[in-house]
Amino acid sequence: MRRREFIGCMVGSAALRSVASLAQQPKVPVIGMLFAGNVPEFQIRVFWQGLRELGYIEGQNIRQEIRSAEGDPLRLPEMAAVLVREQVDVIVPFNSDAALAIKHATGEIPIVLLANGDPVGMGLVASLARPGGNITGTSSMAAELAGKHVEFLKEMCYRTLNRIAALLNAADPFSKPLVEHIRLAGKALHIEIVPFMVAAGPELDAAFPAMVDNKVEAVIV
Repeated sequence: MRRREFIGCMVGSAALRSVASLAQQPKVPVIGMLFAGNVPEFQIRVFWQGLRELGYIEGQNIRQEIRSAEGDPLRLPEMAAVLVREQVDVIVPFNSDAALAIKHATGEIPIVLLANGDPVGMGLVASLARPGGNITGTSSMAAELAGKHVEFLKEMCYRTLNRIAALLNAADPFSKPLVEHIRLAGKALHIEIVPFMVAAGPELDAAFPAMVDNKVEAVIV
């Protein structure tokens, strides 16, 4: 065998061994994360700390793919579709509208909710006991507890409390049941609730002077 043919056979053999070795390596699972706004570093850090306690080390036996709509809710379906195309193994949406976008994007990839408010009311799951489909996780039940915020404010104030502002994210579908529970608590305590459903940017900046104009005495955010 001539020298050139011998070298070619050696390189080909090494390449085949490398491919065989890669084929034997187990696939590293990928967690897809979807955010409606900017990615909060603290939330990511705590999330991975919990995974490390369970033996999952990023880059070794698990990977992450993070996508964000960067505050534009119209981009959520696009970002959800990207995670589905990348065939991640599980998807974690970090708020209610991200969860809805993922639900509409896939009925196969497992979705794990992290303390999403009212998943039944928003149509994410059939029930808390039997969610069905490809969605599981935890519910914060914050809508039902929102009335407690009104009670706490009433206890904290040294004088009669007549008017409370509720500052809520207009793009988040969870805001609707949340403000309804706040209103019910306000009615029971004879306190007027003034809702401010706003988006980010100028609307948010303008909300606070408007609260002053409306003579509110406390704010639930």
